[in-house]
Amino acid sequence: MNRSVINMGATLAGGIAFSALYVVNQVFSAAIAMRKSILTGAHVRCEFAGIANLFNCTRCPRLCDSRRAIVTGAGKFGVVMVVTGSPNYKDEAAGEPLIGWTGQRLAYLASLAGIVTLDEAGKSAPEIRLIRDEALQSIRRESVIMCRLPRNTKVTPKETANCAPYLLDTIATHLPQVIISLGTPAMKWFAPADTLASSHGWPHRWEHPNGTMMIHVAMHHPYAAYPSYIERAKVMEIDWWYLGETLAGRAPKSHAEFLKRRMETHAGDRWG
Repeated sequence: MNRSVINMGATLAGGIAFSALYVVNQVFSAAIAMRKSILTGAHVRCEFAGIANLFNCTRCPRLCDSRRAIVTGAGKFGVVMVVTGSPNYKDEAAGEPLIGWTGQRLAYLASLAGIVTLDEAGKSAPEIRLIRDEALQSIRRESVIMCRLPRNTKVTPKETANCAPYLLDTIATHLPQVIISLGTPAMKWFAPADTLASSHGWPHRWEHPNGTMMIHVAMHHPYAAYPSYIERAKVMEIDWWYLGETLAGRAPKSHAEFLKRRMETHAGDRWG
């Protein structure tokens, strides 16, 4: 009888242990699935072009083979929307575009235009990073391409066209007054005939395919002002400062006037 009781106890203990292990495994699997969903944007619904779920998009085989996640937009919708060309490795890991050093720089530049306010006086470097990260979340950030490109490659026109409906739908839904494109690939999406060298910082009228008119401003990508590019960083700061003038209704009346005022500002003590 004692042996029978012992066997029953062992069986019961084994069953409890197996059940506990099963529950733990299910919880762990659910947590992994949730994290993957959040990271990849699988929870984001997009009904464009017959694609019911962005996570299932396989329109660009080359990008599907190299990507680890689909990076959707992030940040608060408002008057301004910032659009970059494509996410990088850090963006892909975080699940949102324009983060890290680039995001820190973007928050600083946006403060020059009055889009965000940064209270950094007397703050330490870690505190400033936290302030800029928080400010970054109030800027809506999107990508022309939502998949990271393979190393040392450029996006193809077909790949750009495949992602275009999502960005167009996002713009049409939230109607930002000003769209800021960062870098040449993003600028070409809005103004194919322009060059960044000649048009950066200058507001243009851009018409959405649905007929809605908006302001488009092409800017150098924040990463182009990496610490070693001091001169380019100065030009970038001037462009964003003039964007603030545009938002405040004090934009130059012509491109010639804009260039003249920018040259005068560049030569002034403010940027010396």
